[in-house]
Amino acid sequence: MKKNVLKLLLVLPALSILTGCTPATNSPLEPNENTPSSPVLPDEGETDIVDEESPIDYITLSDREIIVKVGKKSSTPIVNFYPASVPSELHDVTWEIEDTSIATVDQYGRVSGVKKGKTNLVCTTVSGHRKAKAFVEVINTDEDLTYEYQKVTDYTSIAAGDIIVLACPEKNMTATLENKGMYLHAVNSTFSSDKSKLLSLGENTIEFMVDGSTNNFTLETQTGKLLATTNEKKVTFVNKVGNVRWAFTNYEGNLYIESTSNVPGWIMYNDQDPRFANYESNASSVLYFPSVYRLTRV
Repeated sequence: MKKNVLKLLLVLPALSILTGCTPATNSPLEPNENTPSSPVLPDEGETDIVDEESPIDYITLSDREIIVKVGKKSSTPIVNFYPASVPSELHDVTWEIEDTSIATVDQYGRVSGVKKGKTNLVCTTVSGHRKAKAFVEVINTDEDLTYEYQKVTDYTSIAAGDIIVLACPEKNMTATLENKGMYLHAVNSTFSSDKSKLLSLGENTIEFMVDGSTNNFTLETQTGKLLATTNEKKVTFVNKVGNVRWAFTNYEGNLYIESTSNVPGWIMYNDQDPRFANYESNASSVLYFPSVYRLTRV
C-alpha cells in the first residue's frame, strides 16, 4: 500500500521516519546463513500474551497514528488480519487506551480526545491474543496539523513516541515487514530529488514506534513485535520485552543503528541483494549506512 505524504489533519494515517544511506569502505561481513538463529530473549516475565497455536499470525491497524481534537472523535481504524484466510468469526477485537486522562475509546475503536497530550491505542484479538498499537495525539480545538517527512540530521533528537522507517534514500529503498529470517526485505519508495523528504512509502514498509530513552530504545512494528538480533547477528522479531535495545549514534556523518543488547553489530543496507541486515563490517561499495526521515509538523 503506497502512502502519499503531504497534509494530514485530525486523524493522521501512519507516520514514519527514514534516513539516507552512505556507503562504507571495508568489505562486508555477511551473516552466516547456515547457522541456526536463536533470538536474544529479553528478561523472563515481561511477555505479551501469545497463543502459538492461534491461526492468526499477526494484525495491523490502518492508522499507525491518530490525531484527534479535544472533544472530537476519530473514525474506526481498520484491523487487518494475517493471513487473509483467518475466518471472520475470529475477527472480534477489544480496544484500550493506555492513558485515559488523555483520550478514551469506544467498543468500535473510535478515539475521543479528553485533553491535549499523547498516548497509545491498543487493539487485541479476542481469540489468539494478537496485538497492534497506534500512537494517539490529542490537540486543542484551534490547532490545525500539517506534516511532512523530513530527513533527520540530529540523531540525538530521536525520542520515545517517534515513528520511524529504515531507509536508503540513495537507492530509493525502505525496509518492509517481510522478514527473511536474517534480514529485512527492501522495497522501492519515493524521495524528493535532494533526498531531504520522503514522498511516499513502498508497500508494507515497516513503521517502527520508538520507545525508551537514548541508547536504550525499543523499536516496535505495526504488528506489536520488537526488532531484535540473534546470537548469530541476524535480524529478527520477538514478542517479548526486556533486553532488546537499540541506540542511534552519529559517527563521521553516518547513522549507526546499534544493538545495545549482548549481541554487537549495526543495521546496514546491502545493495547487492537489496535488504537491511545486521553487520559488524563498515560500509563498502554495496553496504550503506541507513538514514532517517521524521514526520515533522510544519
